[in-house]
Order: sequence, then C-alpha cells, then structure tokens
Amino acid sequence: MILPLTGGAAFLGKPEKQALDALEGVVNKKGGIGGRPVKFTYYDDATTPATDVQLVNQIKAKNVPVILGPSLVASCNAAAPIVANGPVLYCFSPGIHPAKDSYSFTSSVSTIDLNRALFKYFKAKGMTKIATITSTDATGQDADNAIKTAVTENPGVTLVAQEHFNTTDVSVSAQISADQVVRRAGPGGLEHRDAGGHGVPRRRPGWPRHPDRDHRWQHDLRPDGAVRGVPAEGAAH
Repeated sequence: MILPLTGGAAFLGKPEKQALDALEGVVNKKGGIGGRPVKFTYYDDATTPATDVQLVNQIKAKNVPVILGPSLVASCNAAAPIVANGPVLYCFSPGIHPAKDSYSFTSSVSTIDLNRALFKYFKAKGMTKIATITSTDATGQDADNAIKTAVTENPGVTLVAQEHFNTTDVSVSAQISADQVVRRAGPGGLEHRDAGGHGVPRRRPGWPRHPDRDHRWQHDLRPDGAVRGVPAEGAAH
C-alpha cells in the first residue's frame, strides 16, 4: 500500500490509511478473506513521484501480486510504466487513464466522465459560460484536458475564464475574486479542480447569490448529470 502519509497530500493519505485500517479490522472480524487474515503494509511516498518509482520497484522485487495506491495523478503516472507487465497497480486517483489490457487500474469514475456529467448539468441548467480554476500539477492538467473534451461535446458551452494556481498556494482567493473571474468573465458556472486542500467556501465575496450561477466540484455529480443532494448555489468537496 503506497500512500502520501507526509508531504503536501498527507491530508489525503492519512484519512485513506484510517479507512483502510478500519476495513482491515472489519474484514478480519469476519474471518478474513478465504479464512486468511488481512494485513495492510504501508509505504509513505511523501507526496513525491520519484519516491513512488523507488517504492514500486522495491515492492515489485518482492513478487507481490497487487499494489494499492498511490493516491495522486502524478504519482500513479510515475508508477504505471514500472508495472507494464505486472503486478497489478490500483491507483486511488480517478485522474489516470490506463491503457486497455494494462496492469494499471483507476478508482472511482474517470475524470473524463465526471466532466462530461458536469458540463451536461451546466448546459441543462442554461449555464453556457463557464469559468474554471485548476492546479498546475498533473491533477490540474488532467482536469484541463477533460474539460476541453467536455466543452467540445457540448456545443454552445464556452469557457470564459481559465484560472490556475500552484499546489503550494494556501488560497485561491485571487483566482476566484470578482475582478479576475466574476466581473471579467461573468460565468454562469465555476468549476474548481485540484487534488484537494485548496477548497473555497460555498460562496465568496464577489460571487453573489444568483439563480443562474453555480459553483461545482466534480464529485458532486453522478455520471448521469444528477447532483448528489447539493443546494444549487454551492457544494462541498
């Protein structure tokens, strides 16, 4: 199990470890798997793709059948070539897109499909001018590519502003300010995408309450475009 237990993505890795520890306990209380107890062994990649390369090579040398993790797009992309012929790599990020018949797998719904659902929702609500805020790392680059695909598939929808921020930034206030996004672009919808930790509140000054404006994170939407019980004016990641 490779997780970012330290470094910039530790806020992801630590709760993932807590969830997996809980799963291990539940499974073992029920007799394990096939009568054998489950024991997860954790490796910390320190949120560094170069460390993922070292760890995957180290684990692969032990002839293990499956590696769970890493958690980020950049980390999984770094690890994937090493397992081209096995073992199985189950990436915890939906932002990688494994080749057919490869040994790499991705969790959750593909970010391409998430964006398709998101832009389908925006268009259905009559919001055709969209602003985006994405990170400059591999996660944000994947988002930018998926967004371009979604826009192409939804004629009439346009991107009026595309803002970016560094993963070391502690706030996206500048990108989401009235001067840079709302007043300049007048978007009907705002999409925010990164690996997490840069979330913005439900409504910020300069993003006024308006029935034709919406702020969404991708995971608020099901693949069919329906919203998972989220009020129209905002959402929680």
